[in-house]
This record gives sequence, structure tokens and C-alpha cells, in this order.
Amino acid sequence: MGIGDEEGRSQGNRPLVITAFNQKGGIGKTTTSVNLAVCLAAFGKRVVLVDMDSQGNATSSVGVTSTSHKGAYELINGTASLTEASRPTRFDGLALCGASDELAGIDMELAHRPESQSLLRQAVQAEQDQFDFIVIDCPPALGMLP
Repeated sequence: MGIGDEEGRSQGNRPLVITAFNQKGGIGKTTTSVNLAVCLAAFGKRVVLVDMDSQGNATSSVGVTSTSHKGAYELINGTASLTEASRPTRFDGLALCGASDELAGIDMELAHRPESQSLLRQAVQAEQDQFDFIVIDCPPALGMLP
């Protein structure tokens, strides 16, 4: 038996959400997130990597350099669904919900929104049939976003 149940999903037929978080930078959050997401996809799982760090290192690590597409900022502020905010990568089975510079100021926006701490959960639950795993790379901070 592998990660999750036989279908590669958590119990309840929802995707398994894995988050790399620590307030300190340089400890391997992005490296762990990217490697885990790529490996899960290589095993045939449907994976989305969500890059919540405005520096965008997870985004560039999977070969995406253009930020013209919707991404994590639009996902969090509710203007795009997880599927709309994601794009394919060069790795089969791996989608990316990429970072952008706008994430740097999202803490101020979230501070004034009702139920801001559940926005990501709501976005993930709305499309739980699209992915087996959701891997989230958080910024090195203790703000609203993580």
C-alpha cells in the first residue's frame, strides 16, 4: 500500500493535502515540495503544486518562468478556481498553481476579508475530484498566507 489509500487519495475520497511550512527560510521547504510533487506525479498520481511564496522558487523549479497565467494569488483572492489557476508542467501528471509578485502584499488584503483563513481550504474542497495530491509550498513567514 502506498501513500493514502489504494487509489492514492486520503480517506473520504478527497485529495491528500501536504504543506511545507516553517517560518525560517533556507531549510528545504521548496526543495521538499517540488521533489515530492514530481515523484508523486511520476508514480501516476494527479498532483498540483501550489507555490504560495512570492519569490516563486517552486514555480521556476518546475520550469515555469512566465507569470502571465493565473496562479496562487487569484486562487486565494477567489477570482480563479484551483483548476483555472493551474497549468500543466513539463512533468506528466503535475500541474502548477504558480506564484507571482502579488503574493507579497496579500497579507494586507486577507486581513480585511471575512473568513480569510479558510479561503484556501474552500478552494481545494471545491475541486477535490481533480487531484490526488495537493502539495503546498509556503513562504518563510508567520503572516496570514501560511
